[in-house]
Amino acid sequence: MLRINYDLLREILLDVADHDMSYDLACNNLVYDDLPRTLINYHVHILVNEGYLKAINSCSKDGYDYLCIELTMKGQAFLEKIENNNVWNQIKTYLSNNAVSISFTAIELAFKSIS
Repeated sequence: MLRINYDLLREILLDVADHDMSYDLACNNLVYDDLPRTLINYHVHILVNEGYLKAINSCSKDGYDYLCIELTMKGQAFLEKIENNNVWNQIKTYLSNNAVSISFTAIELAFKSIS
């Protein structure tokens, strides 16, 4: 079972927001150290399903895959809250100190609490 890595979700959102618009972004363009392709693609899938990204679904029996990945307005609004490294670290500390499981909703609420 793949576990959700919120730091990776954030990195994907940052990279999608910053990518060169002269080419279409696909899962294969997203590379993070030695993380397996299946893990990266799974996290793109989560972001698409949650409405933070839109993309063309090219998934197959071999796994998740997306083409023409773009940030949605919802994704942009969420990213604006977590793109600053200091704020992101404060959010994670707040959630940890308050024994709150990290989730998109918890991140939103933590942001409001530390702002």
